Amino acid sequence: MAVAELDGLLDQPSVLALQGIAEVMAELDGVQPLLRTLQAGIPSEFVWPAMESAVAELDDVQGVTSPWPMLTLYSTDRAIVIDPHGRVADTAFELPAGTVSHVVFYAGGDFLVCYSTSIMTPDTAYWASVPEEIFVPGEKRINSCRYPYSGALGYQFATADGRHNGSRVMRPGDQHGIGERQSRRRTQVSDLRLCCFRVVTRIVRTKGTGRRPGQSGQGLQAMS
Repeated sequence: MAVAELDGLLDQPSVLALQGIAEVMAELDGVQPLLRTLQAGIPSEFVWPAMESAVAELDDVQGVTSPWPMLTLYSTDRAIVIDPHGRVADTAFELPAGTVSHVVFYAGGDFLVCYSTSIMTPDTAYWASVPEEIFVPGEKRINSCRYPYSGALGYQFATADGRHNGSRVMRPGDQHGIGERQSRRRTQVSDLRLCCFRVVTRIVRTKGTGRRPGQSGQGLQAMS
């Protein structure tokens, strides 16, 4: 059947271009590519049942946040938290009429629902367990996973009772928000190249000033 299919697809120029292909293929080692495929799997096998189930249940996913190693997916009225092993928690929530932006964060078994009726960055919030207690978070930069240096991307780690942003733990009921937006100086997840870049940059900037790194705000920033 495969040969018959090819017979209808290959024209004379294509056949001529394939002359000598058998010799070339004979020189290739197919063992190693086959082993890599068997060890790593094929794209169709890369699935996350918990995530696929959450996406189907929410129907219209509006955004994602992540206190590592969990992932929070949310729509306009529901949020689901998953981890590598399955579903962790879920909740329903309500947004006021006229909401133009919103984001949901998971911390210590509760959900922080943030929204705004006027701007694209949420500026009002409440905990799903006590929706009547509405407040303005101390942290103003509350975003979902939209750009590389957002704390929502997973640079904040889940703790037994909340989420740690590198400076403090946000627990259910707290009103300070998710913590300072994660920048190059505050990311908890990094690599040696970036760390070395920061160190060298600080040393170069202080060289010749008569100050040691760490004096008058010129030193190394605290790296969590």
